[in-house]
Amino acid sequence: MPEGGNVSLCFTGDLMLDHPLVRTGSEATGQATLQAYALLQEADLSVINLEVALTDVGTPASKLVTMRADPSLAQELSRIGCHVATVANNHALDYGPDGLLRTLEVLAEARIAAAGGGRDLDAAMAPAIVRARGMRVAILSFATTLPHGFAARPGAPGIAPIRIRTSYLYDSETLDEVPGMSPYVQTEADPDDVERACGAIRSARGRADLVIVAMHWGIPNGWIAGHQGPLAGYQRPLGRALIDAGADAIVGHNAHMLHGMELYGGRPILYSIGDFVFHTHAEGRKIAFRRKFPPYNSVSLLAPVTKLSCAARMLAGAAGVARVEIVPVVLNALGEPEVIAGEGTEAVLSFLDEQSAPLGARLRREAGRGMLVEAAAC
Repeated sequence: MPEGGNVSLCFTGDLMLDHPLVRTGSEATGQATLQAYALLQEADLSVINLEVALTDVGTPASKLVTMRADPSLAQELSRIGCHVATVANNHALDYGPDGLLRTLEVLAEARIAAAGGGRDLDAAMAPAIVRARGMRVAILSFATTLPHGFAARPGAPGIAPIRIRTSYLYDSETLDEVPGMSPYVQTEADPDDVERACGAIRSARGRADLVIVAMHWGIPNGWIAGHQGPLAGYQRPLGRALIDAGADAIVGHNAHMLHGMELYGGRPILYSIGDFVFHTHAEGRKIAFRRKFPPYNSVSLLAPVTKLSCAARMLAGAAGVARVEIVPVVLNALGEPEVIAGEGTEAVLSFLDEQSAPLGARLRREAGRGMLVEAAAC
């Protein structure tokens, strides 16, 4: 994909591993999965969102789901071609500050840059700046998904936070007519946190040729009322504010499914590119909640739509991101990615098209891939 003086980038969504990714012998990794990993290996710069603490220290946080994996698996990320791991997400401190710092340590040992977490707020807000084809690329990582104690503070480890204010609209006429329905949820990003994130982007803009923001935001399948649509109210205003501050692109994850894409001022905002590896969502495995009340139903987190995913490949140069290519992917029974071939690609591209059309964007088909364009260009 590299062309001229441009740099090629590959982004994936959430990656939760608890065993090796590339296997040999009787349980060898399938060819379609190896093709998915090759997308990272072929890029000048590849970025994943690490959705698990790689740690052998720490104690479980007081939250619904906690996950960790063997620190040695950091080498697996290097093996599949990962250059940068973003860690600003709701599982980075599942085993406390010690677990986060251990994760950052083993990533460094595997020669993988990390963004979004650190020993204090300044470290968490700092970009990972890496060179690719002579270009300086800054990767910043922020999270709106903030379990208690996860946000970095001055002098305290954690992840880069953008807090969200939530209120519930009591519509007496409709709620009385349909008792038990979900109220309308209103959300907005904390202005001080937004300004701090925008300041970090402006600072990175002065140090790099290209600035990409990874956002852990949004709501998983089935956990937002259908009458509100797939995106939370705060997402589009926040995404646009970060672009206005100088970000060349925003790549989102956390929803465990695909959400729409848009071009704002010609710059891409990918609201969710789904899961890329999620071993705990493999067939036959159950999501283990650490408490039974409220009695949340996790079935929607494993619905067929959550298996549709993609890798986002970007071509960028001095003027920013010139092209966004969507490679359709599906998660197999092991919770690992497979590049889709033939007619199967249309399931992913059509779903993304439907989600993106209300945002003013479409995916133009080219040889089994989707090219992100303004809706008027289709």
